[in-house]
Amino acid sequence: MSDGHPLITRVIQRYFPDWEPPKDTGREWIKVTCPWHGDGVASAGISFRYNAFRCLGCGLGGSAVRIIKEQEEVTFAEAKRVAEEVSEGSDGAVPREPDRKPGRRVFADKGFVPHQRQGRAVSTGVRRRTFGGA
Repeated sequence: MSDGHPLITRVIQRYFPDWEPPKDTGREWIKVTCPWHGDGVASAGISFRYNAFRCLGCGLGGSAVRIIKEQEEVTFAEAKRVAEEVSEGSDGAVPREPDRKPGRRVFADKGFVPHQRQGRAVSTGVRRRTFGGA
């Protein structure tokens, strides 16, 4: 199967041959309809860069290898072997997945602690407040 499509579209078309992949617009994620739950709204996204698919409607998603693993109920090693069969290229190698962005966002400079006032000490009245009658 050497049609020039990225691995993730080949994997989806393995289970849904009539599914039409989107054109590569250069965006990191492209909106698509989900072939698994068959609604007409573009509730899913596909990333050619990450070789990944994610549906916000039904929750299905992951890398091409993970989708194969879940759909065929096989081990990771077996899913990777299947992905190599589906992958284009004469050597059949599955492309290495690029490093992902961290899940947490950090908005401040390194070393910034949000609960401390920068450049000011906490007043002693706050630090040594007594409670009760002591």
